[in-house]
Amino acid sequence: MSAVFILCILVAFSVWTVNGKNQQPQPEDTGIPVRATREADVCLACKKALNYVKENTGQNPSESKLKTTLGRACSSEGKLFQTCKDFVKQHRQALLRDLQTTDNVTKICVKEGACNGVSKNRHF
Repeated sequence: MSAVFILCILVAFSVWTVNGKNQQPQPEDTGIPVRATREADVCLACKKALNYVKENTGQNPSESKLKTTLGRACSSEGKLFQTCKDFVKQHRQALLRDLQTTDNVTKICVKEGACNGVSKNRHF
């Protein structure tokens, strides 16, 4: 009798674990529109990529140093890798130009349409 009871508990726990507790909420489950989540991801990916470039190029970097570093900027982005890669690919020339100014990362990401503000070329 106790073996059957333990077996029932194990089966119930397994079903609960698989079907409920361990599922990550999807954007549509959180009440946040998918578009808003994507826009936040693009903004975060832009900021992380540009921070990486600024931290790894120093003061007055050459254009070739910026190109090389920007090419590696998305490699450590994990779940944002593809978003980062797509954004950098589409905005590469503008980002290289903007990184040679004194503009901060947030200003550049807003200017290029990754973060809230006046958007530019949002199609990627």
